[in-house]
Amino acid sequence: MATVLGIATALLLASATKVEQSFPPLEVQGTTYQNACTAPERSELRRELPHEAHELIETLLCASKTPARKAYLKQHVTPNVNAEYSGSGQEDLQEVLQGDDELLDHLMKAGEAWQVTTTVTDEQIEVMFFVNEACVQSRSLRLDQGKWMLYGLGAGCD
Repeated sequence: MATVLGIATALLLASATKVEQSFPPLEVQGTTYQNACTAPERSELRRELPHEAHELIETLLCASKTPARKAYLKQHVTPNVNAEYSGSGQEDLQEVLQGDDELLDHLMKAGEAWQVTTTVTDEQIEVMFFVNEACVQSRSLRLDQGKWMLYGLGAGCD
């Protein structure tokens, strides 16, 4: 019995290490940012977010782009999503996007999110994160009849 538990423990540790390795840190001008999908960063997000919003945020930042995760996300995206884009030396752009499969694919970062910050009120959540060395993205959620819904996104690059 002890051998079986030892093997099971070793397998769990090996798989946990593999998962952590698949979410590397991001280096920006000598500063290291931890990936949002590592166990410590996920725990921190759980502490910051309302319980009902955590799965949605984790799906947006960390989930693989599977049909099941996209179906879950589709239930939490408003039919029209406000988008704002900005870049150094460019005019800001605003548009309204349809909540279609292409948008769902774009919304899901699948582990490509670093240095996450959140602003949380009773009815709104703003999530900001790096997607690479030069670009920051945001996701805006609001509580609508007891359900967290994504209604906005933003992106800015240097």
